[in-house]
Amino acid sequence: MEASLSKLVEDVKEAVPGVEVTAIHVDSETLKTKVGFVFHGVHSTVQLEAVQDVVKYHGDEGYRELVKAIRDHLLIQSHPAEEIEPGVFEGTVLVADTPTINGTIYSSDVLKKAAEDYNKRDVKVGMEAIQGTQSGDKVELSKVSHNVSKLVVEDGKLVARVELLKTPMGKSLSKIIEAMRKQGKDLNVGLFVRGKGSLTKKGGWNVVDDDFTIVSIDIGSESSRMMGNTYLSEGFVCAPSVFDRDPESY
Repeated sequence: MEASLSKLVEDVKEAVPGVEVTAIHVDSETLKTKVGFVFHGVHSTVQLEAVQDVVKYHGDEGYRELVKAIRDHLLIQSHPAEEIEPGVFEGTVLVADTPTINGTIYSSDVLKKAAEDYNKRDVKVGMEAIQGTQSGDKVELSKVSHNVSKLVVEDGKLVARVELLKTPMGKSLSKIIEAMRKQGKDLNVGLFVRGKGSLTKKGGWNVVDDDFTIVSIDIGSESSRMMGNTYLSEGFVCAPSVFDRDPESY
């Protein structure tokens, strides 16, 4: 099959009713053709050349998996973590054994091992997911906003529960959430994993090896996701992305 831009747009629209195409353009530096999608504030930008590579290596099945990955990302990230009590949020961080929007696959075993290792730590904290704080393999204590009280793999999904702390960043995020609540807006808070490790290239996918470790589980409001949005569904430190990750380039 031929992976055309029009076919990709048509198939994503069919998979995610209500999705909007934000822009289609050629990057002046890389000369790569990009198409941007947005669904309830969640952005995804895909390079056509990356889609063609997936089709080259994996054929029709690979293309269907890619469209499914885009769909899953938009749908999962558009359904925010649930506030189960004031200041406590729980939600899906990653789906195991399914390609993420940047072409990375985390197996269930890799996620289970990483979660178990993470849960052995004495201190399990994360940062607010705002632009400029989401990369790297360390948690900056001055930017800590919450405690991670639960991290497990359930039904093929990495699920986390976080509790906001009374730190400066925790208080800042609490104010944002309270303002959204007063304005009658959906809270739309997302949870994101940041980690490090090695990858094995298998065809068009980046498969995460079993040396993967979780640095932190970060949290962000809708505004921070739309501003930075370097996560998609993960913030893998070492992963070479085949997808553009900057919605501001639309």
